[in-house]
Amino acid sequence: MSNLWSPLRLAGFRRLFAGQAMSDFANWSDFLALSAVVVYVWGHGAFELALLSVCIGLPFVVVGPLASVKLARLDARAVLVACDLLRFAVVLAMLWSTSLPVLFALVFVKMCAASIFDPVRQASIKRLVPVERLAEASALSQMTVNGTKIVAPMVGGLLIALWGAFSPFWLGAGLYLVSALVLSGLPRLIGEAAERAKPRFVDEMRDALRFMRSRPVLLYAVVYVTVWMFFVFLYDALFVLFAERLGLGEASLGVLMSGVGAGSVLGSLAAGRWTFWKANPLGLMSRLGIVSGLAIAVVGIGAFGWLPSSLWLWTAVFVVLGFLGGFDAVPYGYVLQTETTDATIAPVSAFAGALQTGSMLVAPLLGSALAGWIGVGGVFLAVGLLMTAFAASILAKLRLPGRPRDRVQSPT
Repeated sequence: MSNLWSPLRLAGFRRLFAGQAMSDFANWSDFLALSAVVVYVWGHGAFELALLSVCIGLPFVVVGPLASVKLARLDARAVLVACDLLRFAVVLAMLWSTSLPVLFALVFVKMCAASIFDPVRQASIKRLVPVERLAEASALSQMTVNGTKIVAPMVGGLLIALWGAFSPFWLGAGLYLVSALVLSGLPRLIGEAAERAKPRFVDEMRDALRFMRSRPVLLYAVVYVTVWMFFVFLYDALFVLFAERLGLGEASLGVLMSGVGAGSVLGSLAAGRWTFWKANPLGLMSRLGIVSGLAIAVVGIGAFGWLPSSLWLWTAVFVVLGFLGGFDAVPYGYVLQTETTDATIAPVSAFAGALQTGSMLVAPLLGSALAGWIGVGGVFLAVGLLMTAFAASILAKLRLPGRPRDRVQSPT
């Protein structure tokens, strides 16, 4: 059993962790506010909400990979602070936006900064934390992401109820500014990438892909998480229809979603506390994927009405789903940290993020089409079985002769 909190004894990581927590909270505090402004204040509908989702996700596909590779040569501290200051200014501007195109443009710029911030933060963790503490640092970072996804929208919703749809923007802007001040106290973080010649973006991405292919555990982990996220977002938007099929009201949907969020935080905590998986992270990810797939298949069976419609039963199932997802994300972060070099972590992280975000943009549309064809229960059941089969195939591949290394290697 490891000490989950041990990385916080490092002054640099402690400051990075605090800055990330505030930035993550700001990212999610206006999540409900943006939808509320689009729908309730300006009277738009589903199409405009879909465009909002595109503005949120597209920067991670088209901006993050390019910008993070170029900016990896700069001082990471300066890049992180600049991203926070840019988001501070953009969120303040949202307070005075009066039209949908202006708001969408501001959201796009804000998410461009986020698509740069995340890979640079990953590289910063690698430079601040010794390798023997990377598992715990990855768990703490993932716990912050999952925890703010629960708390920040709740706080944003409370602010909307008290002071109107635009009020969460004040909170977000303030948190970005404080985060910038905290992160400005980091030491200079310039890695190997700054000392190399400046190749073209295409050449650098080709080098990153070649590096991934030379590290089978890293390649398999990126592919696994990309496919896993595609499966998740096939059904993610259908949770409300699942609750409706069971005869559960809007309040019950909130309980179910809170169960997923709480489970993900518990999963991150558990993965950081019990780090037995460090010897074989990909094997554990595959096993958790099998269990997750079976749990999702159970949700599909419930949507067909073949199981009791008890709120407490399904809250427990959703807590388990969240726990498995939260636990699964920590080994992936650990692989990303330990299987890359200082020069490759930013481009590899950005490339992986682009793949995963791309799957998130496509999957909801396909999921809604499938729901019209095979029903909500059919989507959950099919996704669960496919996820189980996919995770089992990865696990089987690990056991074949010539399999990827079970243990992560020290980058050279």
